[in-house]
Amino acid sequence: IWASKFLGQEKLRGRVTGLDLLPQYIERCYQRNFSMFFLGAAEGVAQRFKEQLEEKYPGIQVVGVYSRPYANEFSGEENQKMIDIINAANPDILWVSLTAPKQDYWIQQNYPQLNSSINIGIGAALDVAVGKFNRAPIWMQKSGLEWFYRFIKEPKRLFRRYFIEAPTFIPIIIKQKILEK
Repeated sequence: IWASKFLGQEKLRGRVTGLDLLPQYIERCYQRNFSMFFLGAAEGVAQRFKEQLEEKYPGIQVVGVYSRPYANEFSGEENQKMIDIINAANPDILWVSLTAPKQDYWIQQNYPQLNSSINIGIGAALDVAVGKFNRAPIWMQKSGLEWFYRFIKEPKRLFRRYFIEAPTFIPIIIKQKILEK
């Protein structure tokens, strides 16, 4: 959103996070009897989320969950195992709760092999939904500082993402601004 403002593009209405998206779509999936699979999150988190959903929505179609210990990359064997587990469950919707942009790359790389009709990256939404983490205060969300709140809570895990990887985006935006002139 900040980059679009800097580039003088039309004002975006806002951002949509996995946390914003998840409750509304879960409700719709339940109403339409869509089957769902949850991939990722910390070990046990997806299972706890499934149990919460089954309590709140009797008969909801959560056809599978799969979590594993955190790793920067999946081996080819591990990746194929995840695909096989998901495809065996044959969900309509696959919710992918990995770190960004890992989940986006994973979906892009693997969607041709997946039987699911819709694949959605939701980041840390499951962790927040089961109470493992709290979400940033509303004022931080609205001012674009939710990332900073998360960094304060998990500095070791997020330092590289926010202060080494993310700044590589800044020269790209500046170059784009110069080229537009």
